[in-house]
Amino acid sequence: MSSFFLTWIHTIAVRGAFIELTSPPGIGEEMTVDFSFPRKPEAITAKAVVRWTRKSGNGGPAGVGVQFMEISDRDMSKIMSYVQDKERMLNPHRGT
Repeated sequence: MSSFFLTWIHTIAVRGAFIELTSPPGIGEEMTVDFSFPRKPEAITAKAVVRWTRKSGNGGPAGVGVQFMEISDRDMSKIMSYVQDKERMLNPHRGT
């Protein structure tokens, strides 16, 4: 069975992400995640597994923390580049 949700990824890292979902799947459930970054329309696809869930009102929106399990090297490279660019933006003087 397949489901499609249009939602927000609040946090992303090289190994996973937090995805806002009003009806989160259970821990251990597998899902395919398709997304893109702002101003970069090329889609990224990853198979992921739910590692934790959060209900609405418990410190933020309802959603799931997922770990990427299967992802192409090309898509992983896009995530790494995005994460590094964001880190440089948030910490411009780090490493200088």
